[in-house]
Amino acid sequence: VYYDVDENNEFNTGDFVGANKPVRLVKMENGTPTVVDTVFTDANGNYTFKNKISNAGDYKVYIETYPGDTIRPLNPSTVTKIGNEFSSYEVLPSKLKENENPVPNMHWAVVDVSLTRTDNTKIENLGLKTVYSNLIVKHIKREDNTELSPTTTVRMPRWTPYTTSPVTDTYYEAETPLPTNKDGEYGDNDTTVTYYYVRKNAGNVTVHHYEENTTTELATTLVLPGANKFGLNYTTGEESITNYELVAQPTNKNGTYTLLPQTVDYFYRRKNAGNITVKYLETGTNNPVHAQKVLDGTKKLGLNYSESPENITYYDLDTTNLPTNDSGVYTASQIIITYYYKRQNAGDVTATYVDVDTNTALHTPEVQNGSGKLGLAYDTDQKSFTNYTLVAVPANKSGNFAVGNILVEYKYRRNDAGKVTATYVDADTGATLHAAIEQDGSRKLGLPYDTDQKSFVNYDLVAVPTNKAGNFAVGDILVEYKYRRQNAGDVTATYKDEDTGDILHAPEVQSGARKLGLPYDTDQKVFNYYDLITVPTNKSGNFEAGNILVEYKYRRKDAGNVRVRHLDAITNAPLASEEFLDGSRKLGLNYTTQAKSSTDLPNYELFGGIPANANGVYTAGSDIIVTYLYQRENAGNVIATYKDEADGHELHPLVGQSGAGMLGVAYDTEAKTFDNYDLISIPANKSGTFSHSNVLVEYVYRRKDAGSVKVNHIEVGTGEVLHSPSVLDGSRKLGLPYSTNSENINFYDLVGVPANANGIFTVGEQVVNYEYTRKNAGDVVVRHLSKYDGSELIQREVLDGSGKLGLNYTTNAADIDYFEIDTIPSNKDGVFTTLPQTVDYIYRRKNAGSVKAVYVDEEGNELANSEILSGVENAGLPYNTVAKSITHYELVSMPGNASGVFSENEQTV
Repeated sequence: VYYDVDENNEFNTGDFVGANKPVRLVKMENGTPTVVDTVFTDANGNYTFKNKISNAGDYKVYIETYPGDTIRPLNPSTVTKIGNEFSSYEVLPSKLKENENPVPNMHWAVVDVSLTRTDNTKIENLGLKTVYSNLIVKHIKREDNTELSPTTTVRMPRWTPYTTSPVTDTYYEAETPLPTNKDGEYGDNDTTVTYYYVRKNAGNVTVHHYEENTTTELATTLVLPGANKFGLNYTTGEESITNYELVAQPTNKNGTYTLLPQTVDYFYRRKNAGNITVKYLETGTNNPVHAQKVLDGTKKLGLNYSESPENITYYDLDTTNLPTNDSGVYTASQIIITYYYKRQNAGDVTATYVDVDTNTALHTPEVQNGSGKLGLAYDTDQKSFTNYTLVAVPANKSGNFAVGNILVEYKYRRNDAGKVTATYVDADTGATLHAAIEQDGSRKLGLPYDTDQKSFVNYDLVAVPTNKAGNFAVGDILVEYKYRRQNAGDVTATYKDEDTGDILHAPEVQSGARKLGLPYDTDQKVFNYYDLITVPTNKSGNFEAGNILVEYKYRRKDAGNVRVRHLDAITNAPLASEEFLDGSRKLGLNYTTQAKSSTDLPNYELFGGIPANANGVYTAGSDIIVTYLYQRENAGNVIATYKDEADGHELHPLVGQSGAGMLGVAYDTEAKTFDNYDLISIPANKSGTFSHSNVLVEYVYRRKDAGSVKVNHIEVGTGEVLHSPSVLDGSRKLGLPYSTNSENINFYDLVGVPANANGIFTVGEQVVNYEYTRKNAGDVVVRHLSKYDGSELIQREVLDGSGKLGLNYTTNAADIDYFEIDTIPSNKDGVFTTLPQTVDYIYRRKNAGSVKAVYVDEEGNELANSEILSGVENAGLPYNTVAKSITHYELVSMPGNASGVFSENEQTV
């Protein structure tokens, strides 16, 4: 059943098939219809009644049509053409609408079919014409009137039922109520079904602006409604809030509306203000009179402040110069509030200076004015007067200005002087020539004195004393009158080292002045560390006219030796040869030693300082040991690292050797071994000497080569390679993990993941075999059909598709009695696919020889025209000939081949 769109009276490309139409087979017997069977046309518009009748007779085929359908003109179908065998209607109750009450009557196209034992197959095609219209289904977004889903258009004959439904979308839902025409039938004109969609509702987005660490709102809360906004983007922004700054942007300040409500929290902190400094200054001097106060402005910008003056002892607030900014608001800049004060007036301070005994003023009084000085410290000048001493420091010498006047009295007394003594002696011997004469100095300091110059027999005054007359002084005054005897030669005693000639003592000279003839004696001295060799013969004697030399000669004693050692302070090991200072004849002499320099002892420095006996004096007895201790200088550290050459990652924690006290000491580092690694080379500085700088010893290792990993993809059972093998190169990968993957191979399923799909690179090569099995395909059914009624002429052949997806198949036409191939299917050879396939070979009957029925008399004369039954496509079919009724003749006998079967050869009956 089809609709002849192009009106050429046959079915071809562009025509519609009449699917789902009721078709009824009715047997007519004596004018009475009996329904044999009712079927519906399939999706291709085909219907078949097979094996439904057992008796020859008259039949009718009814096909229900839609209102407005008209039957196309008769056009008998052929082997290559689907035409139209129907030409009339009957009105019968509808099968399509049999559920309606009452059941409406519809036009049924009807065709008569006559079936006999030999003529038992009929093909009856119905060509219709109708009005065609389109079903247009649109899916429109209500928000912007654009398509949510592409518009679909389906063209079908009028009255064809249709159903539609809305699409499913993540963010949209169909607006209700749904279109009233969402289900129905194709009409005379195009039908448009429009579904409108609205965006789904989302949760609201609430935006808060909080003060930091609180839920105090600093700005109006903003709610972004989520109605019909699911999936749309939202944006929020910070507020500009006076005196506040944003702490940080919230991570969800911009985002997408979701089904659940969301909150975006902005946090602000009050900005820092400048500090407020409150100063308390003295009017006129600007000196501080009280510690200043600092009000911290941290996080206070815009807050109020208020200050007031302090009560300060000795001061009155200067009300003529009050600050105007002692209350206000914290600002970004610093604020200075200054209170000014005036010091109160005090009495004067007067200092007087008088002689306590005579009340004589020694200095004019000194007055300090107390105006504006109440409470200030004062001090008076304690003066010094020649020859006077202050009796006592006044208790109020220093103090503070007070309300009344203050008198500070300094009282002085003349000092006592030393006595003045006049002596009269021999200038050379000190022998007294006259008793001393004393003058008392009590309370006479600075007053004048004079002494008496006397004369003595046999003596001459050497000189008049310079202090014969003067003023009494603080100390005693000795006025010496000296007289001198006649002169003699000097006696000189010398004291020398016999070996060196060094003077052991300054020569002692006994002057001979005024000593001629007097006895002398010299001092035999004892010197530490020395022995006198002999006593001089002229050690004692009498002064003579000439000079006398007395020589004392000494020899220095032997001392112990001095040994100087230079040792390591830690190990006590000697760092240099011991130094030997010989003590022979050196007792009491100084010795000096020196520490070694850095040139002498590289890498060492003195430890503990210079020894106490580094320098000293040779002593008697045991040797003196001078020990210099040294310690090695600090060096840089030695750090050994162990790293992978490829990526520099550490194979072992770094190993450090401290350089403390190690300068110049040899070091060595350890070359470690690591599984799966080779050391590339021994670092040049593996061993060395600690130096001032840090030493980095870098051990670099290279991962060993491993065997490669070959990944095969093969068919299970056959070992056939299904995909190019891949090779994971094992170079420098020993011990590293590897991973492999299966391939997506057409027509094959992976059997299972091999146990070694993932593993570790090893020394030897490894093979990973992924095994696949070919997928099952749909079977290929090979049918051998009659072109006339589509019946199967022989048993169908089924090519099993198990495990054959993608393999080739081939089929062949069959050798069927009386039939020959009519149409070779285009898919006779092909490839197994996922879905089952049908290969239909169409056969037609072979041509047979014709059957000629002749009507003759016994003489062989033709009595009537012969009848020829064509054998075209009738091989193997039965034929039947009928005896004619011929005037004046009767049938003598029925020929044996009156009925028979068409054969290859022509037959005559």
